[in-house]
Amino acid sequence: MTGTRYISAALWIVCTIALLHPSGSRAESGAVTIDWAAVDGAIRYEVEIADKKGTTVLKETVGGNRITFRLPPGNYRMKVRTINIFEKIGSESGWENFIIAKKGPDEAKKYYNYRFRGSLGLPYVTLMPEWNTLLKNSFTGAELRTGFFGTGDIWRHIGGEMELSYSIFGGKDAPASSDHSLKTAIASAGVCYGTRFEYPLNFFVRAGFGAAHSSLTYNAKLTATENSKTSVDLYYRAGISVEYNFYRNFYFEAGADYYEMKFSTEPVKGIKYSLHAGFRL
Repeated sequence: MTGTRYISAALWIVCTIALLHPSGSRAESGAVTIDWAAVDGAIRYEVEIADKKGTTVLKETVGGNRITFRLPPGNYRMKVRTINIFEKIGSESGWENFIIAKKGPDEAKKYYNYRFRGSLGLPYVTLMPEWNTLLKNSFTGAELRTGFFGTGDIWRHIGGEMELSYSIFGGKDAPASSDHSLKTAIASAGVCYGTRFEYPLNFFVRAGFGAAHSSLTYNAKLTATENSKTSVDLYYRAGISVEYNFYRNFYFEAGADYYEMKFSTEPVKGIKYSLHAGFRL
């Protein structure tokens, strides 16, 4: 019959395409909607859905050519019967197989629902008084940063981070009694808050603390002797950064941190600017 062909064709198209890829609010709520071509003379439709064992899991009569239902993921088959003005079954479609797949995250959510991020970068450190009278700003060094974030509620924005960095500060050319140089190796842990905008640009604020291994060398010009002082001291930091996702899970991140090392009797304070390239999973 003509009505049977229309129903069967419509079911095949919808079940093989729409059900495998639900979208919009229906997919978000877990509901699935199927519609089919209307059949002349039909005042209602009877819809029957069976599971892969052949057990009927849904049998419902609807007034229009559409039905919305909720079923767990799995393999199903479905058929539709028309009911005419005499309350009799008219035409009937054949059984059509379809799959309700477990809903995976769409691209936007997959893009931001990451659990791990890691990056490698180059730091540029400017020192504050009094150390900036003895040491130059540091262009030499490297920095490694890793972090973990959750995937739901507030934990989508808050994560933990670890950071390793190494910097070398050369001495300033000045007519002083000694020349200085400083090497620092820092390990720290902290927390990070990040936005989750659905476009490639996002922002982060972070704070942490750890330990700094510092080695200060100074050469006395008059005696031509070299002296050094090594210590492990408390270190803490706080900063902001902006992240740009340029391809899939890869990103660039640029930021600035204020940091302080409790070195000797005079704390070493500075601003660290960094540029990172990283990825997230």
